[in-house]
This record gives sequence, structure tokens and C-alpha cells, in this order.
Amino acid sequence: METTLIVNPGSTSKKYALYAEDRLLLSFRYEVNGQDYYLSIDNNSALVKESKISKEVFDFACHDVFDRIEDSEEITDTKIAIVGIRVVAPGTAFQKHVVIDEDYISKLKSKEPAAPLHIPHIVKEINQLKEVLPKAVLVATSDSAFHKTMPAESHTYSIPVQDAKEFDIYRFGYHGLSVQSITRRVEKVAGENPSRLVVAHIGGGASLTAVKNGLSFDTTMGFSPASGLTMVSRSGEIDPGAVVEIMRVKQLNHRGIHTYLQTQGGLVGMTGESDMRQVLERRASGDEVAVKAIDHYRYIFRKNLGALVAGMGGVEVVVLTATAVVRNPYLRQLLMSDMEELGVFIDKEKNKSLVNAEGVISTADSRVKVVVMKTDEMGEMYRTTREVIKNGSS
Repeated sequence: METTLIVNPGSTSKKYALYAEDRLLLSFRYEVNGQDYYLSIDNNSALVKESKISKEVFDFACHDVFDRIEDSEEITDTKIAIVGIRVVAPGTAFQKHVVIDEDYISKLKSKEPAAPLHIPHIVKEINQLKEVLPKAVLVATSDSAFHKTMPAESHTYSIPVQDAKEFDIYRFGYHGLSVQSITRRVEKVAGENPSRLVVAHIGGGASLTAVKNGLSFDTTMGFSPASGLTMVSRSGEIDPGAVVEIMRVKQLNHRGIHTYLQTQGGLVGMTGESDMRQVLERRASGDEVAVKAIDHYRYIFRKNLGALVAGMGGVEVVVLTATAVVRNPYLRQLLMSDMEELGVFIDKEKNKSLVNAEGVISTADSRVKVVVMKTDEMGEMYRTTREVIKNGSS
């Protein structure tokens, strides 16, 4: 049986999914939680195993996945012929889905100084996959390809045009695979296919994307995934002058400032907490530090939402997606309440009853429909990978 393996690598989590003939067979999630490492395995949406693993197993997860697939009783006589891997990298060359070759890997490595916390993990994963599956075709599924339709006014920075072209400095946007998976299904859940849509992807990373007539119009993440909204460990928007000053007083080089803003910023920097659920619990109990942090998080979200709606000339549907908001009605209420003047009315009972499920949480008379949806990045990567194999790069 010929299968396709989908890979979503990261520094603190790695996801793998095995597909055959458009059917999900097995999925694996390797995670870091503090000093511990965990693996959960799903057999087509039914959790079959969750266990503690070693750091070595996490570091070489793709080897472990391959061994587990080989030993699986549910899947026999399988051949992994195609692998799709999520690529998060700044650059026009990375705004398309392509078959990975040596030239692509070389270009990816050349961008490491611009994204030192993301690209090394991707390159390492690609190299390990080539070791384990030397005959498989590897496909790069771009996390920013969806945003290549952004118009010039939202794609560019106000820097010299020559420098932007020479050094490829543009707003590339990310979470594109997630947003694409939402636009594909929004009509089914929302009951309408909006011409003006905002997708709020709220997980460890967070972004807002304005989608106009099915195409990306603007997004809060720019050159890198560290920009825009306040996130769990990323600072989001910050004055360039403040960045220069932090580098000066803390004597940080370019890698040091990347690490500082992406791992010591956001809620981690403001509360010392890396788990959004813990911060929300502290806020609910009246913890002053958590109250201030979540108030800031909420304000930055709402300010950016308002800016995207104004830029797009209105909005019909707002979709809340990704783990943090799908599983937490309290966070959804915080983010979307008190916006009646903008035509947003949340049904508190509907919102409370919706946990790890999809549906509309706005009132029937709300001018803007607010919808909770589960993202399907892995499924979107699978579809994209198959399209590249069939039709070439896109």
C-alpha cells in the first residue's frame, strides 16, 4: 500500500500523519512539556496511546515514527512514497509549494540567519527524512504561500524599494495552511461563504488574517512569525527602537535578540507562565500579574482585529481557530465580548456549551457571525502535497 507521510516539525512539538487514498491512517504528536517529553498516537481520531518518551526519541522523532509504522499491527505492507513537510521561512522563494531538491535545501540554509529558531529544525528534519526514506519524494508545503495574493499595500514595508527587492524584505505572513483549511470549510460550519472573513488562529503562535473573496488580503504576521499579536512566548509588535535598545543594554547579537523576542516575550515574559490555561486560571482568581497580561493580550488582539476590518472595508464572519480558543470558552468570551458597537454579539450560553467542537457562538441578530472551527493544517498539507505531485509547484 502506497502512503503519504505529512510532517509538521517544531522546536517544542512535532506532528506526523500517515495517509493512504485520502484517508488518515495514523497520527503522532511528540511534545515537550517543561523538562518532560511525551508522545500521543491516534488511530484515525481514536486515541490509542499516550506515553512519556526520552529527549533522544523526541530529537529523532522521524526515525521513531518510521519504526512504529513498520511495527504497526493496524497497517501492513505499507510503503511511504511521498512526504510533505511544513516550511516556515521568510522569502519569496518559500511562498510556493515545491518538490524539495538540493537547490531548495541550499536556499533554505542561506536564510538561517533571518530565522535561526525555525530553519535549523526544518533542515534537520529534512535530512533525517532523507536518511529514513531515501527513495521518497519530499514536498515543501509553504506556510506563507496562501498570503502571496496580498496586495502591495499590505505586502510591503516602508523602506527603500531597492533594499526591499535586493534583500527580499516583505511581509510574507504565516499560518497560511491553517487559514486555507478554514476557508475550505467555512461555509459548512458558518452556513454562509463570506466575501469578507477574518480568521483568528490562536494557539502558541497567534495571528489574524483578513480574507477577501477567498484570497489573503492582509495578516498580522509579517517578515517573520514573531510579529503582530502578543503570543505565548513571542513578543509580537514592538518598536524597532526598543529592539535596538534591548540589543545594546543586554549585549545581544542577532541570534540572541531572536531568542529573546521569540522565547522570552509574550505571556511568558509578562507572567513567567508558558501555559495559556494556567495564565487564564490565575486571571480568574484575581492574580494581578495575570490580569494585566491577559488585558494586554486581549487589547492587542482587538486592536489588530479592528485594523484588519477597517482595511478590508468590513467583515461578515470571524472564525476563531487553533487549540487555545477551540478548547476554551472563557478565552473566546474575553476576546470577542464588548464589541456590540462593531456589530458583534456573543451568545454566552452557546459559547459556554461549545468545548472542543465547532459551531456559531454569536447571537442570531449579530451583524457579524462569530464561528469556532478546528484547524486542519495536516489535512491541508496532505491535499497540497498531492496537488504538487500531480500538477507541479504552486
